[in-house]
Amino acid sequence: MGGIMVVTPASSVISKKTISRLKKIPSSEEIGKIGFVKLKRFENKNSDELKTVRIEDILDVTDNYEISSADFTWTYSKFSNNKSVGWNGFMEKLHTNLTYHTSKIIPVPFIKNPPSDYDTIFTSLVQAAKQCQKQEQKIVFVTFDQPLYHKARGILASIDLDNDPYNLSSIQVRLGGFHLLMSFLGAIGFIMDGSGLKEAFCEIYAENSSDKALSGHEYARGIRRHFLVQLALSELIFSSMELSDSEKGLMDGFLLNLGTENVEDNLQHEDFKMIKEKFIEHLKLVQKRGPTAKLWIQYWEMISLVKDFIRAERASNWELHLKCVEKMLPYFHASGHFLYAKSAHLYLQDMRKLKDTINDDYEYMQFTEEFFTIRRTHKFWSGVWTDMTIEQVLMRSMKTQGGLTHGRGLSESVLTKFVLTMIILVEVCNEMEDFCNVSFATTEQHIDSREYRIKRDVADLQILQKFFTGMILFQRLITLCQYFLELLAVIL
Repeated sequence: MGGIMVVTPASSVISKKTISRLKKIPSSEEIGKIGFVKLKRFENKNSDELKTVRIEDILDVTDNYEISSADFTWTYSKFSNNKSVGWNGFMEKLHTNLTYHTSKIIPVPFIKNPPSDYDTIFTSLVQAAKQCQKQEQKIVFVTFDQPLYHKARGILASIDLDNDPYNLSSIQVRLGGFHLLMSFLGAIGFIMDGSGLKEAFCEIYAENSSDKALSGHEYARGIRRHFLVQLALSELIFSSMELSDSEKGLMDGFLLNLGTENVEDNLQHEDFKMIKEKFIEHLKLVQKRGPTAKLWIQYWEMISLVKDFIRAERASNWELHLKCVEKMLPYFHASGHFLYAKSAHLYLQDMRKLKDTINDDYEYMQFTEEFFTIRRTHKFWSGVWTDMTIEQVLMRSMKTQGGLTHGRGLSESVLTKFVLTMIILVEVCNEMEDFCNVSFATTEQHIDSREYRIKRDVADLQILQKFFTGMILFQRLITLCQYFLELLAVIL
């Protein structure tokens, strides 16, 4: 089992010792002993301590949905000019002037045991608690994907606060947001099965690829498909909505100020709020036109929820993050994703009590206001989930050419040298990139803002618009009783 340690801000990581040159090369056996953590045994494997955890009613029963101001502005920008940048490029430009901190990613020694084993999870929690004490923190956060989160939460539930030799009470486990979102995308695919969504995907991608996207896999392509379909639906809604010339002029003026310091003031402008409210009211009217319209408006809202969840992580908005998890719960239940429904409910319940658990206003403020998200690049709109970070940093480097699975091997000495030298290797690569004035991972322009991506988006959007125009989505459906009454009125 591998892992990473994330430190924010990155400037707080300072090397405390120099590396001395070795006069004698150590043997493979000696090196292998350094890079692994000694396994600790968890004694209560057979007891399900989660049964003692009281599940609370934490859901907000209100059904009022409100599109974010930033997302509404982007949707209108594509309606008024389909050659404008994609969603991520728009959001990156919108948040250009905001402050942020980057994080330092440090690979930690491997635990030589299956990841799903209780002993492995217990050992990783003990190591995290040691780091917490070493850094003199009151709390440390450890992130797992759903299967491991369930077991880790059970281990923490079994702690006796009066007898806690490893200080495990200082640990808060988090549910990986990246895999949570992938499960939610799979839930959307299940709910929309047979609706025509797959056929819409097949208009712009291959059929096998569309099946994977609907199941929650192929994350990047799946997100692009969903965003384009939602955009095609939005343009149908905007086309049936009456906007005055003054309202259009006001929105066009807001778009001209994109990326300036007063853009947030524009989004809080009363006239802007009235236009957005007009759009929401029109959305509700369209939803009442029949079951088909209701289904597709529900899909439209689910994709807006996906955007909000991504935006919460990108922009370090803790309250929005929790609100999105809460809004996802009914969809997990409806689609049969019961494991994520239970784990997400428990995660949300724990995070709602976080302020009381930490009992330190400074640490709570630091974590919730910015440090819960990870930025590896020098851009505000670059925050990612912790479980996505380990995929990008540790797993990708292991599986690429020259990594552990492509030419090096998986012996103990090789694993040790790979993990312990990775942090230095990353710094060397960064300095080489700066010296050569090239960059592998980042560019000044987001991929959604590049010319070829905009051209492809325009072409695919036109295909989807033609596809949905031929479908009866938002037309008012007349029941047999209504038809009889209208016919009777004509006769009389």
